[in-house]
Amino acid sequence: MSRFFFANWIGYGCQFLKNDGQCRIPLAIQILPAVFLLGGMSLLPYSPRWLATKGRLEEAKTTLLRLHGGVANANTATVEAEFSEMLAQIEWERENLSTSFKELFATKASRHRTLCGMLVQAMCQWTG
Repeated sequence: MSRFFFANWIGYGCQFLKNDGQCRIPLAIQILPAVFLLGGMSLLPYSPRWLATKGRLEEAKTTLLRLHGGVANANTATVEAEFSEMLAQIEWERENLSTSFKELFATKASRHRTLCGMLVQAMCQWTG
């Protein structure tokens, strides 16, 4: 609601400009949150699941502990249970699932799902 409210007022205020600022100012305002997000990405830890799939198990466990409140506050039994469950799930996925791009177009059904997803994304971009 508030984003829509601000976008309308910014658009309304810029319509009275008689130069390029009419379209550039709203675009420039949209860049500010993106810059903050880009800077904030460097502060985020890697996902414990991603670290575990890459074989970096100690880092994964440390990150999981940190996400549960740190070494002092985390319930160690809960962290251990979640970590072992995560490792079991990763192992099951390695044995039973395929993750190649070729699988997206291998059968008629998967081609249909892939193309539907691509079309939805394209339409979202085109219509705003």
